Amino acid sequence: MSNLRLGVSKDILPYTTEQILEADRKLNKFVINTAQSGLKGLAVGLVASLFFARKKPIIFYSAGFGAGLHFFSTICK
Repeated sequence: MSNLRLGVSKDILPYTTEQILEADRKLNKFVINTAQSGLKGLAVGLVASLFFARKKPIIFYSAGFGAGLHFFSTICK
């Protein structure tokens, strides 16, 4: 089955297929690493919540801090 192109030529993109796949890989790696940092922050929050009376805010603040730290440190490189 052929793809419907709607009058657009195949070579309209200024990037090669390899460049597009590399950019996609970098985006996927960034998203996965941000999620991992959030989970690490969640784990730290769970441990830290043992020392505080109001446990839920500490857990979620730690998860947000972990994800946010990774996000901003990667974007600001």
